[in-house]
Amino acid sequence: MTRRRIRDAVIFVALATVVWMFYRANAREDRQRSRVDRVVYQISRPLERAFIAVFKSWMGVYRKYLYRMDLKKENERLERENAALAANNHYLAAVVRRGRLLARFRAYMADSAAEMLPANVVRRRIDTEKFRVIGIVIDRKHADVGCGAPVVTPQGVVGRVLFYELDGSDRIGCPVAQQLRKRKYRRRYRRLGRKPRIGRAMVQLTVDAASRIDVRVPRTGARGILQGQGWDKGCVARIAHLDPKFKVEPGDLVVTSGVDGRFPAGLPVGRILSVRRVPGEERLVLVRPPVDFGKLTRVLVVISPPPPAVPRPRRKHLARLGLGPYP
Repeated sequence: MTRRRIRDAVIFVALATVVWMFYRANAREDRQRSRVDRVVYQISRPLERAFIAVFKSWMGVYRKYLYRMDLKKENERLERENAALAANNHYLAAVVRRGRLLARFRAYMADSAAEMLPANVVRRRIDTEKFRVIGIVIDRKHADVGCGAPVVTPQGVVGRVLFYELDGSDRIGCPVAQQLRKRKYRRRYRRLGRKPRIGRAMVQLTVDAASRIDVRVPRTGARGILQGQGWDKGCVARIAHLDPKFKVEPGDLVVTSGVDGRFPAGLPVGRILSVRRVPGEERLVLVRPPVDFGKLTRVLVVISPPPPAVPRPRRKHLARLGLGPYP
């Protein structure tokens, strides 16, 4: 331990002497330096330049490091702000789309002569094999709308109310009173100790195989029955019982005729997709619905048909009655 201490002391004194000599040689002016100082000055001058160069290069690297660290933090902050702004923009875009949809629904309800109720689509029935929408559920109950009520959107007809749900995911068809008289429902709700309550309404789509709607083609005046083809045939419908003397072409608009008394007249049902002529059989006229059932969020339920048109008397009877036409 003593030898090590002596060695450390000698090294310290030597380094201190060298530093003192370098400082003394560089601190004095040229005329005041001695020969020893001049030799030390000549030796320390390149060392000083090398040290300054290394220090400057190291400081440059350190400054670049600090700059990059600050830049990285700034980039991270900007990325967070951009993500927040993008999320806000998506939210505002969704609000704008919702506002436009509600405005379109409101204008459609105001222009229509029929009385309608807005409803939200709360659930979709999905075919698990082909992943297609086979039905929708709306948040309107039996007290609001009756069975068979048409369900429409500003784009066109969606379908009609087919049946309702009971508590416990049971289904009840129309009329509701007849189903409630069944023994299984009476036993079940008697055991539960409460009365059955009618739940949400299920909507039968226009492409359903059991759907039937009286339609016409405004361009030619052809009338027929729109029958759904089901989901196995591409979610389309066909016009059956179409008079062969009327010509229809792909792209023709198909609307409700209003003859069946369920759907108001003039509601778009779709456009003709194709017309196939089979010898000895009826023409196969396929109709593509105008509504994307997988994207429906809001619909309108027609609760009353439009009032009948007021009959106007002919002009030839006005003179006989002694009345003049209203200006």
